[in-house]
Amino acid sequence: MVYQCVGQRASSPFYMKGAGLGIYSLEELLFYIRENVFMIDSSLMSEEFVKFVRCELCLSTLADKLAEIMNNDGELSEFVECLFKASDFVSGTELVTILGALAVTDRLSSHEKHKIRGDFLMKCGHTSRAVMEYYSALQEMDRNSMPEEAARLCNNIGVGCAEMFFFSRAADYFEESYRLKPDEETETELLVARKLSLSDDEYEKYLAGRGVSKETAVKVEQVIKHAETKVIRRRDARMVRNAENRRKNGDSFGESRVLSEVLELWKNEYRRI
Repeated sequence: MVYQCVGQRASSPFYMKGAGLGIYSLEELLFYIRENVFMIDSSLMSEEFVKFVRCELCLSTLADKLAEIMNNDGELSEFVECLFKASDFVSGTELVTILGALAVTDRLSSHEKHKIRGDFLMKCGHTSRAVMEYYSALQEMDRNSMPEEAARLCNNIGVGCAEMFFFSRAADYFEESYRLKPDEETETELLVARKLSLSDDEYEKYLAGRGVSKETAVKVEQVIKHAETKVIRRRDARMVRNAENRRKNGDSFGESRVLSEVLELWKNEYRRI
């Protein structure tokens, strides 16, 4: 499928704050809305966005229509419909589906919207933003009256914290998730996070105090060993071993070069999460 572009490609993007994406064209925006309609909210209806459409995309007529909708306190669905009708990006049937999904979004509670955004951001690798969305969702609900949903949110936060190496904080959220909805998988995640955040003696005392069976403790060790095996296969781990071999062979220049590449790789990964 080939689409005829409408307007110019922007020299400076419009930043979709919720998703952490820069949009350079109307078609990019429409694709994003179509694929992630539950991420869209009324924050899109802003003077900043209208200015972007007018000045960066050079679509003055469209900008005038969007400004008019805002000035008349129009609905988000009307605003989005106006954007799609400026292009042949979707069929009439697809547009009806998109507008219907927006109507569903309007009926979602605040914590459900935060949860959806968190899922999207986690999928895209924006871990810290995802954790903040999950945390906001958790703060806006009664954990005890909605234990299963709250348990899932706590578990998601725990997974996100663990991905960022905040193992003690991850364990706290896994603990809360297990309190709300006990299950074997969450207990394993909890124990793994505790082991990675405590000394050996502290961990043994924790196991004894919790009354963890020997079989469960062995399973935790197997999970960690499996994870370590995956780490060993990672590109950065292979590069570190390469640097070690170069040092042993007296190639200090080669060692320094490889380690610089590893550090750059880690910096980029840190910026991403």
